[in-house]
Amino acid sequence: MMKKKFSFFLACLFILTSAASVAHAEDSSASDTKNLSDSPEYTQIRSLEEEMVTWIGQMIYIDQDIPEDFHPEIEYDNASKIYVDTNLEEQSFTSQDEIMSYLKSQNYVWVIPVDASLDGASFSVTVARETNQDIQIQPGGEVGQSNTSEGKWSITEVATYTTDSYKEQMETETTPIDDHVFIGGIPGLHYPIALCFADGEAKYWKDLGSSYSALEEMPQARLENTTLYNYEQVMNVLQDSQVAPYLSGQELQEKETLLSSPIIWIFAIGIALIVVIGGVLFFEKKRRSK
Repeated sequence: MMKKKFSFFLACLFILTSAASVAHAEDSSASDTKNLSDSPEYTQIRSLEEEMVTWIGQMIYIDQDIPEDFHPEIEYDNASKIYVDTNLEEQSFTSQDEIMSYLKSQNYVWVIPVDASLDGASFSVTVARETNQDIQIQPGGEVGQSNTSEGKWSITEVATYTTDSYKEQMETETTPIDDHVFIGGIPGLHYPIALCFADGEAKYWKDLGSSYSALEEMPQARLENTTLYNYEQVMNVLQDSQVAPYLSGQELQEKETLLSSPIIWIFAIGIALIVVIGGVLFFEKKRRSK
């Protein structure tokens, strides 16, 4: 009997140990990696290098053959990881640990700077999982919709830009910041932006050179002589407002045009009449049956 109990104990211990090992492995695989070279997808993304060069060559040498000695420098070490469509604006997190733990389960893309030795302009390549749809991220570019997937990685966009890369902009930031993470697709901000941490808390949003409709509406949240905005002030506006911070001027105009359309009002009145007439007929039938 004692031997059976001991065997049962060993079996339970083995199961618990195995479960802990699996949990640890899953946690490790979901760990936040800022450097592309340390990520599990690095080898697969590196295999796209020839395709990256072709895309860039076609942008430079339009309707021409790409020279055989065309070898732009793809700056993998300068790549930026950008979390997209995170719904972070719907969360109430302020601590760095909570935010980073939440982001680990979110989808992301890599934006890789490319030096093609052209005066006044550089290139960036965005790579994402194949099932991601319409992802467009670049310095000054907007984030499209995406879906989390375990599919293969592929190029979704090659673009030109004239600003420093995201990483370079963070390296030149003079305000004391302990850490940061790049996020895109937040309603009202849309474009990639840096969330900055200090003392274990989310402190600032850093403007990365794009046009953020929500930030333009709250200059009071901006730190003087910086490109930083108070994290909580911005989040409060994004969470509390129903329309203004979420829509650009063009989007608001389209919304107003839609609401003022005669077709919309005719449709709404028609539905109301159907409901009223249906109610009258129902009660009339019920009255006659008594």
